[in-house]
This record gives sequence, structure tokens and C-alpha cells, in this order.
Amino acid sequence: MYPTYKEYEFGTQAETGVEVAGLGLAAWQVVQPLASGGDLSVAADVATYVHQNTPAHIPFTKASVEFLISAHHPRYGFDRQEFYFRLSFEYNRYDLRNVSIIVLRDKSSSLHASSFDIYFKATPYSQPSEPTAKIVYNIQGRWDPFGLGDVSFEGTLIVQADGRARGNIVSERDWVRWDGFLSETRQDIPIGVPPTPGLVPSPSPQSRPILRTGSRGQAVTDLQIRLNRWLVSQGRQPLTVDGIFRSRTRAAVVAFQQAAGVRPDGIVGTQTWAVLTRNW
Repeated sequence: MYPTYKEYEFGTQAETGVEVAGLGLAAWQVVQPLASGGDLSVAADVATYVHQNTPAHIPFTKASVEFLISAHHPRYGFDRQEFYFRLSFEYNRYDLRNVSIIVLRDKSSSLHASSFDIYFKATPYSQPSEPTAKIVYNIQGRWDPFGLGDVSFEGTLIVQADGRARGNIVSERDWVRWDGFLSETRQDIPIGVPPTPGLVPSPSPQSRPILRTGSRGQAVTDLQIRLNRWLVSQGRQPLTVDGIFRSRTRAAVVAFQQAAGVRPDGIVGTQTWAVLTRNW
């Protein structure tokens, strides 16, 4: 087992200042990786992980931050080789769009008779039913300084829809390491929507069924996902999304109704649906 390096985390306190509305399971999409060759060879997937039926008016914030990965050079007279990357993504505290990684060649070391290969492969890091999307980039790489033999390394880079990210790397011989995010490069810029393609408006509150203890089906799944967004915003434990209206779902409904100024009867009718579909 390779030795484990310290894990670094970078977060943001930026807030959009608006209520987020939306519903549905998170939909995953990954496109062809961005790739560049040469002695510094990099490939990185571009990924999107958004909840279905998210209303078109939800604003996103575009974030970017640089991070550094370095490699030990065993030949005398060579310092550590430094490789700079930029992580970019759009987030709205629930969804992630256009998550990408590019190499900053102008800042990175110029390799001489050496090669550094790295691939950032994106996969979902949260279940589709979870209210906050997370993406993990599995890092795989190889470092060959002056033909002294390949040193392999691996790691993870996790991106969250609340704007936070963290990463780590483990390596043979301890030669390659994750040096962390460069906080002074972090930018968070509110952006306008176009809406995410393929997402559609949700049904009106009047057309939704009345739900109570014992109810089952897709409408209960919808309810649980919306309640989870509210629960997470309150720092509470989310529900298991199983489409069954049991005691825990009823307790969450009552708590939500009390907070929203709706009669706390544990029954989800037109008034409760109206608040849920407007704000969550």
C-alpha cells in the first residue's frame, strides 16, 4: 500500500442570496475528456451532475481555482517538478455543471527527457437521490524522470455542489504529491442562466396528489427529495428516498410545515406543495 499524503480541502463562503427550487433525481453526464500531449500528457473528463426538472430561473455561480501537483526528480541539480492545473465548475448549492480540469503549461515545469502522464476520470460521488451533487475525479498517473523507471500514482479530487473541493494523491516512493489548492487564485462569479438543456418545468401544486402516512409512489419520491433539500439547508439528516410515506417522512413534513407557517398536520396538500415547489 502506498503511503497516504495529507488531504487538502478548499471551500467557499459565497452565497447566491436566492432560494433554490427544483426536484428530481440527479442526472449524470460526462463528455469526451480534454486532452493534451507531449512530455506533460494530461486527459480530464468534463462532467455535469444536475437534478432533473430544475427550474430554468435557478442561478449558478462559476468557480475556478488552481491546484498544484509536484514530483520529486532524483537526478542531482533538479528541483521538484511542479505541474499546475485549473479546476472550473458551475454550482448552485445543489447541482454541478461543466466541471473541467485543464493544465497550465505556462506555469508548469519544462520537462527534459522526462515524462509526466495524468488522467482525471470523473464519476458520481453521490447517489442520484441525494439533494447535493458531488463528483469525484479518480486520478491515475505515471512519472518517469530521465528514464529512471516509471513511478505510478493515484488519488482523488472531489467537487461538491456547495462550492467546496478537496483532493489527495498517493505515490510509489513518495515521489508524486498533491500540494493543494492555491487559495489566492479562487474566483466565484455569479452567472446568468441559460437553463440546463433537457430539464422541464414541474407540475403545478394543484395537480399533485394529497399525500399522508401510507402513501407510496413517485409523488412520495418527489416529496422526499424536496424535503431533503430543506433538511440539508437546516443541517438536519436527510430522509432515505424510497417512495414510501413512513413516520420519518411525516416528521419531516410536520417540521417543514411548522417552519413554513402551514398547518402542521403531516398531510401534504395543495398549500404544502405550493411552498415546497416554490422554494425547494
